[in-house]
Amino acid sequence: MPGRSHVLFVALLLICVSAAAQTPRLDVEITGVAGDLLENVRANLELYQQRDHPLLGDALIRRLHGRAGGEIRQALEPFGYYRARVDGTLTRTGQGWRAHYAIDPGEPIRLREVTITLSGDGASDPELKRWREDYPLRENNIPLHNDYENAKQELLRIARERGYIEGGLIENRILIDLDRYRASIVVRFETGPRYVFGDIRFVQQEFDETLLRGYLPFRDGDPYDASKLLELRRVLANSDYFEDAEVIALTDQTSEHRIPVRVELVARKPARYSAGIGYATDTGARGMLGYEKRRANSSGHRYNFVLRRSEIDASAIARYRIPLQRPATDSLTYHVSWIDENTDTLQRYTTSTGVDLNEQKGRWLRSIGLSYELERYRLGNDDDSTLLIPRIGWERASTTDRILAREGWLFGIEFRGAYDELFSDTSFLQARSDSKYIHALGDRRRLLLRSTLGGTVTPELIDLPASQRFLAGGDQSIRGYAYNSLGPTNADGEVIGGKHLLVGSVEVEQDIRGNFGLALFLDAGNAFDAGDFDVQRGAGFGLRWRSPIGAIRVDLAQALDKDGNPWRLHLTVGPDL
Repeated sequence: MPGRSHVLFVALLLICVSAAAQTPRLDVEITGVAGDLLENVRANLELYQQRDHPLLGDALIRRLHGRAGGEIRQALEPFGYYRARVDGTLTRTGQGWRAHYAIDPGEPIRLREVTITLSGDGASDPELKRWREDYPLRENNIPLHNDYENAKQELLRIARERGYIEGGLIENRILIDLDRYRASIVVRFETGPRYVFGDIRFVQQEFDETLLRGYLPFRDGDPYDASKLLELRRVLANSDYFEDAEVIALTDQTSEHRIPVRVELVARKPARYSAGIGYATDTGARGMLGYEKRRANSSGHRYNFVLRRSEIDASAIARYRIPLQRPATDSLTYHVSWIDENTDTLQRYTTSTGVDLNEQKGRWLRSIGLSYELERYRLGNDDDSTLLIPRIGWERASTTDRILAREGWLFGIEFRGAYDELFSDTSFLQARSDSKYIHALGDRRRLLLRSTLGGTVTPELIDLPASQRFLAGGDQSIRGYAYNSLGPTNADGEVIGGKHLLVGSVEVEQDIRGNFGLALFLDAGNAFDAGDFDVQRGAGFGLRWRSPIGAIRVDLAQALDKDGNPWRLHLTVGPDL
């Protein structure tokens, strides 16, 4: 038996080899069209598709060639060509056959009329109206079938996501008038009733439902909108309470036009430990240890402790955060901190305790705070200070990605002050604003602008502690100069800081390969007192590497207004905005 099997296998192999040897060679050439038209002709032309088939014989080649003209004309119709002429020839060659098809697609047909009718509860829905306004096929356009089908699928998708579950197309046609050589489109869509959100049920055990419902961007009875489900999943994931968050619309359990929603949550571990080491030119080598209690109770209270140490400072900070009615954005935070900073310019030892209220107001994040600060310092002179500082600030960002932004901006402004008859030993009023702007210059280049402005009103600058004076220089200020090394000086030439601050930066980044890029930049500005603005400039170049936590920036900058124009290396890591 084994021997007979081998004989059968060899016989079949010889038959296949013989068939392959008898298969004529076929070359198919198509001229007159290119691009998508050519690709669709090749996909629709069976002779082209079967040209290398081992069983393609002379009779089949002639038969498929006979059908080629109709197949080619049919392949051109989705692109609006309904009067194409095809001149096809089939000739023998020394190796087999050569088929040539010369195509004259002619003039494309044009749309004479486009009629779109929306009826039902969603006739005035803004998203459906926007779909109609953006319909890709208009009068005098070529009726491209691909655009027509994509627009139809987009309409059905929007309707479902907006809650028109029963919506459907009553009519959807491209009408071709070959005699007059013109086309028209008719779309009639009946939306039906708009469904609403039904019962919302959370599947979890760790948190009070009152806290969880504070994250809801919708309520029971609101018009259904699938984007609200995605928003809910995003804010729950960003809360850091949950390892996983699934938001499910139960469309198979609708009743009386109501869609129930189930939210399945898996809580993170209640405690987290963190540690890290790093290096930055402003701070030198640095390390961090942290502990966070993500879930102090079922109401979502949380607290954390952070210890930091670098070559220029040491700090310890403790915070206790209480989520408010809208926990995704609003919170009350109590904090206690201790900072010991020692640089070539200043030395300070500051302890602070206070409370901050953060609330989302429209598109702005508003922060109101009160802190009580004790500080011993040396900045030109030795002194100590006691301040009760109220503050208020606003911040707003506009971008799709704050980590690695192609376009966007960030603006923040804060006002703070103290009064010497209210638990403080000096009075001052201070304002500071920080802004960034990023603009794409093509696909591989970006323009980055940065500015910082600050101003102080106070009877005597010398009475302000070091932490409340303005200084310039460093990685995030004017590159080419050491951290906080710029500002007004005293009679001994020691930097003592200023009442005001003005710093600006212009940078251009160019992608070179993968996640790497190069940058050129110019920074300028200084800290100053009224009428004594001495502009200091730094310029240079740098290397960029885009990482998941933000860009890693290595810059070499020259101090253009310092004796000898020395160069300084700067290393920073962080988000764009």
